[in-house]
Amino acid sequence: MSSLKINECSICENELNETDDLVTTNCNHKFHCRCAQDRLDKKNRTDCHFCHQDSALGNALALKNLAKKGECSICESEWNWKHDIVITNCNHTFHRRCAQDRFDRRGRTDCHFCHQDSDLKIILSQNTTTTINEPTEQNSNRINPDKNVLSTARTENTIEKKENNWQCDECSGTNEPSTKRCICCGTPRFVLPSIPAVLSQRQDDTTTKEYNQVTSSNRRPKNDKNKPLDLRIQGKNLDKNMRFLANVFICLSIFIIFISFYCTFRSNFVASISKDFKKDIS
Repeated sequence: MSSLKINECSICENELNETDDLVTTNCNHKFHCRCAQDRLDKKNRTDCHFCHQDSALGNALALKNLAKKGECSICESEWNWKHDIVITNCNHTFHRRCAQDRFDRRGRTDCHFCHQDSDLKIILSQNTTTTINEPTEQNSNRINPDKNVLSTARTENTIEKKENNWQCDECSGTNEPSTKRCICCGTPRFVLPSIPAVLSQRQDDTTTKEYNQVTSSNRRPKNDKNKPLDLRIQGKNLDKNMRFLANVFICLSIFIIFISFYCTFRSNFVASISKDFKKDIS
C-alpha cells in the first residue's frame, strides 16, 4: 500500500482516468466503481480498500447508485454519477454546489425538499468527492482541474440575481421570473386559498348576513332604503298601478263633466229655440 500511486485504483492497481466511472469514499480514496462493486458482491467487503475505514466503500457505492438518476430540487436540473452530490439523512440528493450556495447565502441547514433538520453543515464538510484545490491533486496528469473550475464558474454565474426576480412569501427567497416554485422552499409562486379557508370565509359571511337580517328586522325602517329589494319593487309596481287608476278616474270624471255640460247646453238651446218658434207662430 505504501507504493500506491496517487491516481491508481488500489483494488485492480490500474490508473484512474477522467473518463472512468469512479467512486470516492468519505476518507478521500478513489476506486473504479466496477472494482468496488465486484469486491462488495464477491467478498461482501464494505470497508475502504486503502485505509480499511468501516463501511466507507459501501456507503460510497450506495451514494453513487442513488445518484444514477434524479433531479436537484434547488436548481431543478438533473444530476448523475458524474456530478458532485450530497445526500441528507432523509435520503434526498442535491448538487453539492447548490447546497453549499444555499447554506452560504441563507444559512439554511434543513433539507430543501422536506425541510427536515438534516445538519447540512456537517454533511457538506464530509463526504467530499472533489478535491481539485488540494495540493495533492496538482501533480495529476489525468484529471484536468480547469474543466471543473470553469463548470463551477458557469454554475455560479447562473445563480446570480437577475432583474424582475420574484420573492417568495414563505421564506423570502429570490427566484427567477420563469421559476414556478421557490428554489429554496418549493412553495408555488401563485398559491390559491385552501378549501378550509374558503369554507371558513363563506361560513363567516353567512353568519354575518344572518346577523344583519335579524338586526334589521328588529329595527323600524326609517326610509325605503332599509326595506328588502322585493318589497321595494312591489311598492314601485303598486305606485304605478295606483297612478294609472287615478289618471283613468280623472279622465272619466272630465269626460262625464263634459257630457253633462253638453247635455245641459243642448237642452237649454233646444228649449230656447222652441220658445222662439212658438212666439213666431203665435
